[in-house]
Amino acid sequence: MTIALRAREAAAFVRAAVADPRWQARERALAVLRVAALLAVPRTAVTAVDDERRAAHPRDALLLTATDPADPRSAYRFSLVEPRYTDEPLHLLGRCPDCAGEVPVREVRSLADLAAGPLRVTATTFLGNPGHRDDCRNRN
Repeated sequence: MTIALRAREAAAFVRAAVADPRWQARERALAVLRVAALLAVPRTAVTAVDDERRAAHPRDALLLTATDPADPRSAYRFSLVEPRYTDEPLHLLGRCPDCAGEVPVREVRSLADLAAGPLRVTATTFLGNPGHRDDCRNRN
């Protein structure tokens, strides 16, 4: 498939999403395309739902799930707190070692950021994240 054809399909996908009456529909569609492009998977392998846990206002944050087409049992979950800003990093979600809550464990700006290695938890995204359980020492 040519780049021009993929561009037309992406534009049609965004246009179809904008028919949704919520202003966030365009940002949601663009976030899906962004994750699909980042991971080199079809956009149909990526879903987006509102991330009410991490949103400052209703429907501000997104929870994106990308299923690996080569291994459908494998999926990556990301939080995108400010989908309106294209330079906002995605945050890979994983389990807190203390409470098992789903929290950001790695900032992802490129495919290479997902490579195996020590998790690069940043205090600003991990500590105090609402994904921690209420009694977790990392929540406060």
